[in-house]
Amino acid sequence: MNYQEFMKELQLYYGGYEQGSRIPTYVMAYLKHDIDEEKLNTLFRYITYYHPVRYKAPGISDIEKAIYEAIRNNKGSDVHKIEITKIELEELTEKEKQMNEEFLRNGGLMGLVRGKLK
Repeated sequence: MNYQEFMKELQLYYGGYEQGSRIPTYVMAYLKHDIDEEKLNTLFRYITYYHPVRYKAPGISDIEKAIYEAIRNNKGSDVHKIEITKIELEELTEKEKQMNEEFLRNGGLMGLVRGKLK
């Protein structure tokens, strides 16, 4: 399901947004910016679990509440886009390598704790 199909299904299920309202424009922008397109089927399920039909088509806060409730009730996982940033690791100096090797020879963290307990 893509974003346009999602919006169509949402409005078929809940009824359309109020005539002349800007809400569908904002919801579409939110979806494209924050929600992983591959997880739209899952998101639709969450919304139907937690957003009653009597409240009409959901706005952004309703969608966020549905996601939160699904995660909180162990009925699903996050559907937001997750951006992974690349972390540049610095090369260790020879002194740092020697310190690490000595730390490990002395038992690592457990060795450090044992030493503090004595």
